[in-house]
Amino acid sequence: MEDPEARAQAEALGLDLRSLLNSGPRPDPGEWLRQHGWVVESRLLRTAAREYGRLLTPVGDRVNGPFVLTHARKV
Repeated sequence: MEDPEARAQAEALGLDLRSLLNSGPRPDPGEWLRQHGWVVESRLLRTAAREYGRLLTPVGDRVNGPFVLTHARKV
């Protein structure tokens, strides 16, 4: 929630997004899944959106574009 425009949008909706988000370090779920016998494919949210013919808004791209989507299947 460091993006001022995203913060303003959340505040306009009456949301305290900082209280909903964990900003601490997290393990890589793709790596954990691989170690447990899963086949994993990961891609950036902005890449997935583009592949589906969708564009993120400028604030959506700044805030969410770097998120990684992970698809896994058990082998």
